[in-house]
Amino acid sequence: MFLLSYPLSVKRRSQHLHQIVANIKYQYESGRISALELMSDVLRKFPINLLEEHSQLCFLPLVVQLVNDDSKKCKELISTTIGIIINRVSTERLKSFYDFITKWFGGVESLDNLALQRVAAQLIGLMFDFRVDFIEKKEISRTLVDSMTCKIGREVAVNSSVILKDERWQILYFCLVCFEKANVANLKYFVDSLSLWALVIKSLINPHPWIQQVALRTVTVFLTHLEPTDLLSSDNPHLFFVKRKGLLYEVARNVCHQINSNEQEQNLNLSISVTKILSWLVQAMDNFPELCYEDEFADSKDQKDPILWLFKRLSNIAKSKGLQRRESVFKCFAAFSTICRSEILTKHLTLILEPMHRALTEGENEDSSKRKKKADIDHCDFIKEVMELLENRCGTEKFICAYSIVKIQASEKRDRRKQEINAEAVADPQRAAARKIKKHEGDKRRKRRRMKENLDRGTIKRRAME
Repeated sequence: MFLLSYPLSVKRRSQHLHQIVANIKYQYESGRISALELMSDVLRKFPINLLEEHSQLCFLPLVVQLVNDDSKKCKELISTTIGIIINRVSTERLKSFYDFITKWFGGVESLDNLALQRVAAQLIGLMFDFRVDFIEKKEISRTLVDSMTCKIGREVAVNSSVILKDERWQILYFCLVCFEKANVANLKYFVDSLSLWALVIKSLINPHPWIQQVALRTVTVFLTHLEPTDLLSSDNPHLFFVKRKGLLYEVARNVCHQINSNEQEQNLNLSISVTKILSWLVQAMDNFPELCYEDEFADSKDQKDPILWLFKRLSNIAKSKGLQRRESVFKCFAAFSTICRSEILTKHLTLILEPMHRALTEGENEDSSKRKKKADIDHCDFIKEVMELLENRCGTEKFICAYSIVKIQASEKRDRRKQEINAEAVADPQRAAARKIKKHEGDKRRKRRRMKENLDRGTIKRRAME
């Protein structure tokens, strides 16, 4: 490399480095990418003494560019380049950078300072990636836990309409990413902070999906490393988590809130994480029901049943239409059928079967109208597999009895609804007419949507849409 092998004076080498630093602000993305790749290569190959000498010259402009650059690829390269600096500089130099970062992180809330706070959270995350030994230091960990608790608490309390504008959500997101990395690295001061965990659990119901995802990942990783049947054992390294009664219920409630999101927000990763965490929670609820609610419920004779609440909540979520949402719930039921005692499954069998029966009935109606898609067929097959699994666990006689009850209740409810509609037509014909008009308009929209779907697949001619 020219800067290393060619004899250069200090002034000449500094001029070359200043030019490289200036080029990371180049107008076009391709030029910035080239400059950043060159800077990464230089910083990776520089001897430690030269890196120490010029690290501040490179570090601060990179941070400014991380705030201002709109290119995703450039931001990734900037993060990589900053990571090289963090990884190679001495602890003393890194401490000076850390002092800058903590000042930005705790700044007052103006629009410019919000951008600095976001970047500060990103930089702390890079320190977790490249110099976890620095973060592990007692005084650093303690001050950082306090700062993050204050910052996350402030952002969690922000109104949902505010957090979604001006990219305000990114501060909370990057703070939670830092905590996720601390949890993976098992850093004691972070993992043992009950205040931080309470804020992470609250973030499960944040309006922004990225924040929901990182909070769910963090809680899932943490809980799946604990034994749900032995939470109160003295050998449990994270006994603090069960000291606050009601925390398990709060986790279950917020996770159910995520499942109950719009169909567009459903995905495979969410389904897998939810199944894992609820499978863990149902075992913990079975073994330690007294930990699920606050003290006023724990000593009551009419003590709440957390497992009953969970099955009811999931059953109600799956009653509404939504293929992916229902599939997530039915995956949870399938997982429960393999880990729960047969007595628990039998007790709540009607709650499990009710949404499944409704989904199958709707699927049969689609089939009779010759509009059934392959996804619907697969969904019905999956439901039948889950029902077969439940029948094997609970016994054929109990399963048939519970399923008969569900069918009878569904038939009675359907007849009652028809009677109410007929009575309304006599008592309030205007309202009945409005209902018919609304239903007719819904049928027309549904018909046009299905025709458009068929047109996209090439199964009908465009004339049918005109």
